[in-house]
Amino acid sequence: MFARSPQAKGRVERSAGTLQDRLVTDLCHAGASTIAEAQTVLDGFLPRFNARFRVQP
Repeated sequence: MFARSPQAKGRVERSAGTLQDRLVTDLCHAGASTIAEAQTVLDGFLPRFNARFRVQP
């Protein structure tokens, strides 16, 4: 779905807000202080996030 429609823009904004809330919290809980540590957290975070929130357009 192209981001030119209101529906697509809403999906993008919701996912960005969710990522900002959840990813930052996961990084803080993991104590990630370097890019390598953050990448390790992200590698585990994305599959869980996608399994929970992914919806086909």
